[in-house]
Amino acid sequence: MNSFNENFSDKNKALDQHSKEYKEFNVKKNWSHWLQVTTLCIIKFLITAIAAWLFWECNAKSNLILRVLMLGIVISFPEFYILYYAIYRTYLGNKCPI
Repeated sequence: MNSFNENFSDKNKALDQHSKEYKEFNVKKNWSHWLQVTTLCIIKFLITAIAAWLFWECNAKSNLILRVLMLGIVISFPEFYILYYAIYRTYLGNKCPI
């Protein structure tokens, strides 16, 4: 029975040491960090909204189920869709089939 108490005590010491390390790592961020994070989130949202709008307008004649499935992919990778749109639709001159 005594060995059980010793093992339990050793585990508690290990947990206490882990929580001390976690508390030391938890650093409070200053306001400029949160400003950068907020700005990045806003820019990411705008890029996603623009890519979704471009995709939805350009594929107006497609099947609704296919449009919704492809919209999920476009929302997941909006930067790639905007690059595709810029190169294929704008630079190469392939207009949307509206």
